[in-house]
Amino acid sequence: MNTIEELEKAGILQKAVEFARPFLTTITGLPLEKTRLTKFIGTGFFIRYNDSVYIATAHHVVADHHKYRSLYYGVGGKSRPIQDRVVAATIPNADFCILSCAKELTSSEAALDLKDEKFASNHSKKTYYLVIGFPGNLHTHIPVMRHHTSGILPVFTVLKSTEMNSSGQEISFSLNYSGSNPDPPGMSGSPVWNLNIHLTSMDEWNIQCMSLAGIVTRWDIEEGTILATNSELIKDALPYS
Repeated sequence: MNTIEELEKAGILQKAVEFARPFLTTITGLPLEKTRLTKFIGTGFFIRYNDSVYIATAHHVVADHHKYRSLYYGVGGKSRPIQDRVVAATIPNADFCILSCAKELTSSEAALDLKDEKFASNHSKKTYYLVIGFPGNLHTHIPVMRHHTSGILPVFTVLKSTEMNSSGQEISFSLNYSGSNPDPPGMSGSPVWNLNIHLTSMDEWNIQCMSLAGIVTRWDIEEGTILATNSELIKDALPYS
């Protein structure tokens, strides 16, 4: 098993981060009280289904959306309103939801198509997973390349299914993470990417090896794990799917 340091030296983590970054967005809300300042709520990422763009995130990130006049998405000062209502998952115990975008994406943004083969991941104990998001509040949404207190977290999976539905489908899983909690918080709703290092050599690895594994829901500090919802459940939550 390669070490994180070896992956960095080979340029694999940098390539993975550069590929994953355009899919990311912040989620902010304008409180009901009189103010022009939006409040940072969490992280999300763009997905495309039937020519429409949506934002996937953890359900608890927007569970209190009624406390805000409006919800917004965007990075780098390009905030745009989130359209319509929150479309929540109907699957029990699955902490994720889908938000509608009001407009098409900018040239610096990208959406992962649900028909893309990357929208599935066969978990393995012999690979690394990458979590990338936006820890912080207000104007501190910029992720930097560190391992412990930023938005880029290489983690090693313990491959433990924490929730299963009646059909035996995995609802959530946990990843072993030995680093400290991101500070400030805000990684909930971040995508979990499987780097699939075990499928090839480091010299032959490229971004086509990556696949979406899940959505971050919370950190379990005592257990030293990151909990995530299985990405394959997103298809079941989209409207008219």
